[in-house]
Amino acid sequence: MTTENPTPEKPESEASAPDSSTHTASETTEAELSSEKSPSKAIEVEAATTETVEVEVAAEVESEVPETGEELTVLVEAPAADAPTVEEVTVEIAPPPEEKPAADQAEELAAAIAEDTRLETKLKAGDRREVKLAQVGDKESFLDFGGASEGSIATSELRNEEGELRVQIGDTFTAIVKKVGDTVEFTTGRGKGNDTLRLREIESAAENKIPLPGKVKKTNKGGFEIDLHGVRAFCPFSQIDVGYCENPEQFVGQDLSFRIITFERGGRNIVVSRRKILEEESKAAAVETREKLELGAVFPGVVRRLQPYGAFVDIGGIDGLVHVSEISHTHVRDPKDRLKVGQEVQVKVIKMEALGTKQERVSLSIKQLEEDPWANAAEKWRVGTTVRGKVARLTDFGAFVELEPGVDGLVHISQISADRIEHPRDALSVDQEIEARVLDVDGGSRRISLSMRPEGEDRPTPRGDHGGSRPHRREKVQSYSAGPQEEKTEIDVSSMDYSDAVEALKRKFEQR
Repeated sequence: MTTENPTPEKPESEASAPDSSTHTASETTEAELSSEKSPSKAIEVEAATTETVEVEVAAEVESEVPETGEELTVLVEAPAADAPTVEEVTVEIAPPPEEKPAADQAEELAAAIAEDTRLETKLKAGDRREVKLAQVGDKESFLDFGGASEGSIATSELRNEEGELRVQIGDTFTAIVKKVGDTVEFTTGRGKGNDTLRLREIESAAENKIPLPGKVKKTNKGGFEIDLHGVRAFCPFSQIDVGYCENPEQFVGQDLSFRIITFERGGRNIVVSRRKILEEESKAAAVETREKLELGAVFPGVVRRLQPYGAFVDIGGIDGLVHVSEISHTHVRDPKDRLKVGQEVQVKVIKMEALGTKQERVSLSIKQLEEDPWANAAEKWRVGTTVRGKVARLTDFGAFVELEPGVDGLVHISQISADRIEHPRDALSVDQEIEARVLDVDGGSRRISLSMRPEGEDRPTPRGDHGGSRPHRREKVQSYSAGPQEEKTEIDVSSMDYSDAVEALKRKFEQR
């Protein structure tokens, strides 16, 4: 229906005498057209002053009304605030809506029903189909899958471990046909490793780089099998930790967070990484840690790796090295004897190099936070007193006796027995409890010399001597140097740790 611009208002004399092609919609005309003697026909027109106006046409002039698609000029009364006004407008008669024959409608409905029936007969168990959740019940819910009737699914499959719905009414998702009969039963595949709703969550997490919780089930060729709450994934050995994975079995059974790095073939190939999460967390933490780093600072840490020469401890995004000599005041042969991966420890910063670069080095100590057992050694073990201890280890030149954790004394081979022996093992064994007399204490050098021979007893008689005048070999029992007098090689142990110094001396005597 089209509307022309309104024409200027006509005088009242003209408005009261319309010609044969014009129907007036003024108050007077409406009264005449609505009289009992003149049945009327209502039509709708659009005017400039109102959205829609009804005009009644008298029955006797109905034949004069143009047909559909033709134009009709009418005078329309537009309501005003104080008085009515009359406008002349030209309108187009709109065609009535077309209605399809009843036979056509019935034919279309029958075709739609037949199509729905064919859809249901085509479905078979195992098919995957996009469905929409239509209704949720306590035990059973209903799905719109495009068939003549709705399909069903167990409501428990739509809920998570906390009992919350994983999809809402109106949501679409992929479901698997479980059974086709009078109705179609669907499943998400939950509990069989291909939960379609869980796969949808995992795919979304992969796209948005959101970490997901998972459990390390077992190791296999090249990596780990990860359970992402019902969906199986693979994590390579190189992606389980920041460093080299020396002992994969230690991660089995752990609940960890993973990032999805590969999601392919509809979830049949899922690869995850824990390393990426750790690296991101480490970079953020390292910035904070470097601001606090200073010599002597104490940090809580976690043991990350163990090597024969020490332990690497994470102090907050930075891995520092605790050398084997800084693990304990007692002698440590292997860090694995005292520490384990994942153990929480307190460490002290003793050295820093090239912070923030690839050559960054941070040296740490555990033993410096412990009480030094040598602090009052001279008072605890006075010269001449008898002490008890346990043989810790045997060397060619004597036996080290542990007086208390962290404090070892040396019984030189010449002070083990009144009889001459070739090796300390001829008279002693490791873990044997003995009594000895303190000959000398040097707290600064961390050395205690001991003797198992009674005080005042003669030195052992050299083998083959039957009372002749052959003098005994002079020995310095207060030191750990038991080599021949002609040995000129010297070892500077002033800057070494006690354990390192002892090992250096041991190597020297073994080279004799």
